[in-house]
Amino acid sequence: MTARLLVTGAGTGPAENLIRSLRAGEPAARIVGCHDDRFALRASAADSKHLLPPSRHRDRARALRALVRRQKIDLLIPTSDADVKQIGRARLAFGRRVFLPRTSVIELCQDKYALAMVLRARGVPTPVTYAVRRLADIPRLFRRLAPARQIWCRIRSGQGGLGALLVETPAQARSWIAYWERMRGVRAAEFTLSEYLPGRDFSTTWCSSSRMCR
Repeated sequence: MTARLLVTGAGTGPAENLIRSLRAGEPAARIVGCHDDRFALRASAADSKHLLPPSRHRDRARALRALVRRQKIDLLIPTSDADVKQIGRARLAFGRRVFLPRTSVIELCQDKYALAMVLRARGVPTPVTYAVRRLADIPRLFRRLAPARQIWCRIRSGQGGLGALLVETPAQARSWIAYWERMRGVRAAEFTLSEYLPGRDFSTTWCSSSRMCR
C-alpha cells in the first residue's frame, strides 16, 4: 500500500527539502502539499497541491482536516513553527496521522531561551544565553557574556533567523532591537543575547531550478 503524506508549507525551502528526502527514502510515497500562499505553492514538487486559508484564519483547522480526509492522508507533517503548534493542539482531530510530542514540549522547544535554560539545568552543554528585559539591560548583559567578541542578538521564538543579527557592541544590539520595536512591534523583552559558537555553518536553501544551493 502506497503511503500518502501531507506536507504543510509546500513550496518553501524546508518543505521542499523534506519532500526531496522523502522521495529519496520512499520513491513510491504519494506526497500532497498545502500552503496558504498560492505563489509559494506553485513552486512545490508535491504530487498534488492544495491552497488553504491563512494560519490564523478561523477556517484553517477545518480546511486542513477536510484535506486530510479527502486525500486519505496517512501522515501529516507540519514544517513551520506555526503549523507545529496548531496541529499539535488539534492532534485529537487527526488521530494517528500526527506524530508530535505533547503541547508543553512543543511550546518549550519554540522558546529558545526557555529551552536553553532547561537543557543547561540538566547538564546539556548550550550557549550561554540571557533574556533581554529592556534596552537598558544590554550593556550589563554584554559584560556577563565577556570575553565573547561576537554575540547573537535574536528573538526568542520564530524560525528562519527571524530577528537575528550577529553583533559586536551594545550599541549595535540596542539599535537592532529598537528598530524591531519601532518598525515591527516586537518588544525588547522578546529578545535574547547569547554567545556565538564559531565554526562552519551548514545550511541549504531551495532554488527555483529544483537544485540544492549553498
